[in-house]
Amino acid sequence: MKGWPKSDGNIILYFEVVLMCLFLIMNATDATFQSYNSGNVISQFITPLFSRIIAK
Repeated sequence: MKGWPKSDGNIILYFEVVLMCLFLIMNATDATFQSYNSGNVISQFITPLFSRIIAK
């Protein structure tokens, strides 16, 4: 492949690699928060919404 299909594929691949790295960082920080038993700063407000959905 040459031209825009190659560059388009490369851009998508780079974004996927960055996204997966960010997911790994997010999971690592979440595990650290859980080990401190401090709770999550932002998601503590969102969690009750999901507990109501799952309880039904």
